[in-house]
Amino acid sequence: MEKGKYLPLGTTVMLKNATKPVMIIGYKTAAYAKEVYKNGKLEEGQECYDYCGCICPEGVISSLYMCMFDHNQIEKILYMGYESEDYKKYNEKLINNTELEEFRKLDKKDE
Repeated sequence: MEKGKYLPLGTTVMLKNATKPVMIIGYKTAAYAKEVYKNGKLEEGQECYDYCGCICPEGVISSLYMCMFDHNQIEKILYMGYESEDYKKYNEKLINNTELEEFRKLDKKDE
């Protein structure tokens, strides 16, 4: 994998010491995300993970069964997700930490 590149949504991976595969369904996820981001910044004491995923083959049964993990926890890529032009553009935003710009603009409208 290229340095700094995030895997596409739909990619299925095996995490180190895991017994089931995980499919990537989100990026830069924080526990209790509703309470974490304020003014586009991660609040102190909260941890942000590279990916959010669901176990396979079950999928998203409930939010309690989603897992958050970092790229260095991936042992093996089992299936690579779809790499569209939109994904490539968004990947650049993820790498440059600008993926939340649209949300920040919406927050400022509400002020």
